[in-house]
Amino acid sequence: MKYDRKYFGDPVLKELSHPKRNISRYREVLNHQKNGRILDVGCGNGLFLKLALKNFQCEGIDISDYAIEDIKKRFGNKIKARVLNLESEKLGKNRYDIITAFNILEHMKQPPLAVENIYNGLKNGGVLIGSVP
Repeated sequence: MKYDRKYFGDPVLKELSHPKRNISRYREVLNHQKNGRILDVGCGNGLFLKLALKNFQCEGIDISDYAIEDIKKRFGNKIKARVLNLESEKLGKNRYDIITAFNILEHMKQPPLAVENIYNGLKNGGVLIGSVP
């Protein structure tokens, strides 16, 4: 699948990234951690991270060049965003207090590699919050 302008403009995807859904997800994050460094895996349009800017140092990764360029245009250096494929590239060890991964594992060919990479990216006591359909 190609994650380009057409994909991110799809009405179904827009509904899935609705503000109410992101607010609910952000409340869950705050139940576990009030501040620190957060990474959103599969950050897409960056709207979840926009909420997290209130309390967190925000980073996002996505496999879509289009999504990352869009985030950079809209948020500048407020959100660090980069293209990264968790199945083949490393996050780095012990970097994040919270990692979120909403509805991304089902898109991967080798989800266990991504989960291992996420685990290694968490600081000691860090939290992964995610979902799959």
